[in-house]
Amino acid sequence: MAQFPAAANTNRLTRPGSEHALGAWLESDYVCDRRGSRYVPRWKRQGRVEIDLTQLQRWYRTLDHLLLNKDKIEVALYQRLRDLFDFQPDLVFYDLTSTYFTGHGPATLAKHGYSRDGKPHNVQVVVGVVMVAGWPIAHHVWAGNTRDSKTVAEVVADLSKRFAF
Repeated sequence: MAQFPAAANTNRLTRPGSEHALGAWLESDYVCDRRGSRYVPRWKRQGRVEIDLTQLQRWYRTLDHLLLNKDKIEVALYQRLRDLFDFQPDLVFYDLTSTYFTGHGPATLAKHGYSRDGKPHNVQVVVGVVMVAGWPIAHHVWAGNTRDSKTVAEVVADLSKRFAF
Protein backbone atom coordinates (compact mmCIF):
# COMPACT_ATOMS: atom_id res chain seq x y z
CA MET A 1 0.00 0.00 0.00
CA ALA A 2 2.23 2.70 -1.28
CA GLN A 3 0.09 5.71 -0.36
CA PHE A 4 0.48 4.90 3.30
CA PRO A 5 4.02 3.61 3.95
CA ALA A 6 3.91 4.00 7.75
CA ALA A 7 0.44 2.49 7.85
CA ALA A 8 1.56 -0.36 5.62
CA ASN A 9 4.44 -1.15 7.96
CA THR A 10 2.15 -1.02 11.01
CA ASN A 11 -0.37 -3.25 9.27
CA ARG A 12 2.32 -5.77 8.35
CA LEU A 13 3.21 -6.04 12.05
CA THR A 14 -0.31 -6.12 13.50
CA ARG A 15 -2.48 -7.76 10.86
CA PRO A 16 -0.47 -8.78 7.79
CA GLY A 17 -2.35 -9.13 4.56
CA SER A 18 -2.50 -8.02 0.99
CA GLU A 19 -2.58 -4.46 -0.25
CA HIS A 20 -6.34 -4.89 -0.65
CA ALA A 21 -6.65 -6.09 2.98
CA LEU A 22 -4.65 -3.05 4.11
CA GLY A 23 -7.29 -0.79 2.54
CA ALA A 24 -10.03 -2.54 4.52
CA TRP A 25 -7.90 -2.33 7.70
CA LEU A 26 -7.49 1.44 7.23
CA GLU A 27 -11.27 1.78 7.16
CA SER A 28 -11.68 0.05 10.53
CA ASP A 29 -8.55 1.26 12.38
CA TYR A 30 -7.52 4.87 12.90
CA VAL A 31 -4.05 5.49 11.47
CA CYS A 32 -2.71 9.00 10.93
CA ASP A 33 0.35 10.74 9.53
CA ARG A 34 2.70 13.14 11.36
CA ARG A 35 0.24 15.99 10.98
CA GLY A 36 -2.61 14.01 12.53
CA SER A 37 -4.43 13.50 9.23
CA ARG A 38 -6.12 10.15 8.98
CA TYR A 39 -5.07 7.73 6.25
CA VAL A 40 -8.15 6.80 4.28
CA PRO A 41 -7.89 4.40 1.34
CA ARG A 42 -8.99 5.47 -2.14
CA TRP A 43 -10.92 2.70 -3.87
CA LYS A 44 -11.06 2.33 -7.63
CA ARG A 45 -14.24 1.19 -9.34
CA GLN A 46 -12.94 -2.37 -9.56
CA GLY A 47 -12.74 -2.53 -5.75
CA ARG A 48 -8.94 -2.20 -5.64
CA VAL A 49 -6.92 0.32 -3.67
CA GLU A 50 -5.47 3.15 -5.75
CA ILE A 51 -1.68 3.50 -5.62
CA ASP A 52 -0.11 6.91 -6.08
CA LEU A 53 3.16 6.69 -8.05
CA THR A 54 4.88 9.41 -5.98
CA GLN A 55 4.08 7.62 -2.74
CA LEU A 56 5.18 4.32 -4.26
CA GLN A 57 8.56 5.82 -5.12
CA ARG A 58 8.90 7.24 -1.57
CA TRP A 59 8.09 3.83 -0.16
CA TYR A 60 10.74 2.16 -2.32
CA ARG A 61 13.32 4.75 -1.19
CA THR A 62 12.37 3.97 2.43
CA LEU A 63 12.84 0.26 1.77
CA ASP A 64 16.26 0.98 0.25
CA HIS A 65 17.22 2.89 3.42
CA LEU A 66 15.99 0.05 5.62
CA LEU A 67 18.01 -2.45 3.61
CA LEU A 68 21.19 -0.39 4.03
CA ASN A 69 20.63 -0.38 7.81
CA LYS A 70 19.24 -3.93 8.12
CA ASP A 71 22.00 -5.34 10.32
CA LYS A 72 21.89 -2.47 12.84
CA ILE A 73 18.08 -2.45 12.93
CA GLU A 74 17.86 -6.20 13.54
CA VAL A 75 20.34 -6.04 16.43
CA ALA A 76 18.61 -3.02 17.99
CA LEU A 77 15.20 -4.70 17.75
CA TYR A 78 16.60 -7.92 19.24
CA GLN A 79 18.16 -6.02 22.17
CA ARG A 80 14.90 -4.19 22.78
CA LEU A 81 12.88 -7.43 22.73
CA ARG A 82 15.41 -9.14 24.99
CA ASP A 83 15.20 -6.30 27.52
CA LEU A 84 11.44 -5.91 27.23
CA PHE A 85 10.62 -9.60 27.69
CA ASP A 86 13.69 -10.52 29.76
CA PHE A 87 14.60 -13.60 27.78
CA GLN A 88 17.89 -15.34 27.18
CA PRO A 89 18.49 -17.00 23.82
CA ASP A 90 18.60 -20.64 24.94
CA LEU A 91 17.33 -21.93 21.63
CA VAL A 92 17.53 -20.40 18.16
CA PHE A 93 15.34 -21.55 15.29
CA TYR A 94 16.36 -21.15 11.67
CA ASP A 95 14.01 -21.75 8.77
CA LEU A 96 14.51 -21.57 5.03
CA THR A 97 12.02 -21.11 2.27
CA SER A 98 12.06 -19.90 -1.30
CA THR A 99 9.82 -17.62 -3.24
CA TYR A 100 9.63 -17.35 -7.00
CA PHE A 101 9.26 -14.52 -9.48
CA THR A 102 6.74 -14.56 -12.28
CA GLY A 103 9.01 -12.12 -14.12
CA HIS A 104 12.78 -11.83 -14.29
CA GLY A 105 13.56 -10.75 -10.71
CA PRO A 106 16.85 -9.11 -9.67
CA ALA A 107 19.69 -10.43 -11.84
CA THR A 108 22.08 -11.16 -8.96
CA LEU A 109 19.53 -13.11 -6.87
CA ALA A 110 16.87 -14.53 -9.18
CA LYS A 111 18.18 -17.95 -10.18
CA HIS A 112 16.79 -21.38 -10.93
CA GLY A 113 17.18 -23.80 -8.03
CA TYR A 114 15.29 -26.33 -5.93
CA SER A 115 11.70 -25.11 -6.00
CA ARG A 116 9.70 -25.68 -2.81
CA ASP A 117 6.70 -24.26 -4.68
CA GLY A 118 6.78 -26.84 -7.45
CA LYS A 119 7.58 -24.14 -10.03
CA PRO A 120 11.04 -25.11 -11.31
CA HIS A 121 10.59 -23.02 -14.47
CA ASN A 122 10.48 -19.80 -12.43
CA VAL A 123 13.55 -18.05 -11.04
CA GLN A 124 13.54 -17.64 -7.27
CA VAL A 125 15.35 -16.43 -4.15
CA VAL A 126 16.06 -18.35 -0.96
CA VAL A 127 15.00 -16.66 2.29
CA GLY A 128 16.17 -17.61 5.78
CA VAL A 129 14.62 -16.40 9.04
CA VAL A 130 16.19 -16.69 12.51
CA MET A 131 13.87 -16.75 15.52
CA VAL A 132 14.51 -16.53 19.26
CA ALA A 133 11.76 -17.04 21.84
CA GLY A 134 9.16 -16.91 19.06
CA TRP A 135 10.41 -13.58 17.67
CA PRO A 136 12.07 -13.16 14.28
CA ILE A 137 15.40 -11.43 14.89
CA ALA A 138 17.25 -11.72 11.58
CA HIS A 139 16.72 -12.64 7.97
CA HIS A 140 18.90 -13.43 5.00
CA VAL A 141 18.30 -13.59 1.26
CA TRP A 142 20.37 -15.69 -1.14
CA ALA A 143 20.35 -16.43 -4.83
CA GLY A 144 17.71 -18.96 -5.82
CA ASN A 145 20.28 -21.62 -6.68
CA THR A 146 21.89 -21.58 -3.21
CA ARG A 147 21.91 -25.00 -1.54
CA ASP A 148 20.27 -25.06 1.90
CA SER A 149 23.36 -26.60 3.51
CA LYS A 150 25.52 -23.68 2.30
CA THR A 151 23.47 -21.15 4.30
CA VAL A 152 23.97 -22.60 7.78
CA ALA A 153 27.61 -21.63 8.35
CA GLU A 154 26.92 -18.08 7.15
CA VAL A 155 23.96 -17.71 9.51
CA VAL A 156 25.87 -19.13 12.49
CA ALA A 157 28.77 -16.73 11.80
CA ASP A 158 26.33 -13.82 11.52
CA LEU A 159 24.63 -14.71 14.81
CA SER A 160 27.99 -15.01 16.55
CA LYS A 161 29.22 -11.69 15.21
CA ARG A 162 26.12 -9.48 15.50
CA PHE A 163 24.22 -11.04 18.38
CA ALA A 164 27.10 -12.60 20.37
CA PHE A 165 25.41 -16.03 20.51
